[in-house]
Amino acid sequence: MTKLAVAVSEDAAQRGNALKLEANALYAKKLYAEAIEKYTEAIESDATVPAYYANRAQCHLRTEGYGAARDDADAALALDPGFIKGYYRRAAAYSFLGMLKEARADYREAMQRAPTDAVVRQKYAECDKLYRRIQFEKAIDSEIGRKRVADSIDLAKFEVPGGYEGPRMPLRKRTVPKASLAAADGSAKDAEASDKGKEAGEGEEMVEIEEEYVDLDFVKAVADWFRDEKTLPDRYVFTILLQADRLLRQLPTLVDVAVPADTVLTVCGDVHGQYYDVLNIFKLNGFP
Repeated sequence: MTKLAVAVSEDAAQRGNALKLEANALYAKKLYAEAIEKYTEAIESDATVPAYYANRAQCHLRTEGYGAARDDADAALALDPGFIKGYYRRAAAYSFLGMLKEARADYREAMQRAPTDAVVRQKYAECDKLYRRIQFEKAIDSEIGRKRVADSIDLAKFEVPGGYEGPRMPLRKRTVPKASLAAADGSAKDAEASDKGKEAGEGEEMVEIEEEYVDLDFVKAVADWFRDEKTLPDRYVFTILLQADRLLRQLPTLVDVAVPADTVLTVCGDVHGQYYDVLNIFKLNGFP
């Protein structure tokens, strides 16, 4: 492959270079969005310079625009297949996109073209190590005999301490297959099964159990309890996790939520683990 030859006027080339310098200054100030705009103007003025695309790709990487970074790296390499920075930028984009095989290939290409570049060699080594580890884990991974952690939890082994003064989970009755109680390795002791079993499906025996569960009143009480920096018993923690697991496994990966025309949808950003910020959001907007 060879470089693409495109005629560009001297004025356009000079303007592109001036815009690139402005973009570089913006990048140095960490004004990545503004730098992207300047690099774009530089490309519009002179689309033959691979560095303009590579520099804009770096800005996209900084702003988590990994797909756009890959596209810009592709454009740079289309102009000059020997442009090392193009392979480096594309490798970084592939890494963030989880495409380690492709990232490893690009880092290797960059390393072969610049064997004395310590940074490139280090990046290749890191990517190669991670890629090989994942391939090894895939090779030894097997579903045979695997048991989910959730299936090994026996709530009967956890009791609410006698001195616990916090929120109490309400109780409800639920019908489950009798076999599932036996498979839980002791959880039947915890479930108060009724004497009357009933048949369901192809002869599967069903029993009625009484279990603790999470409702809105409990959630509100727990929110206040946590605000006072207090904790829940292990039994309640495991109950919450198990019921959340059961609920989420019944849902599709992508869930559509209908928002009526006369309502307001509040989109909350990352609260970075700040519990009191979460409480404030609920105070302003109400519970979900």
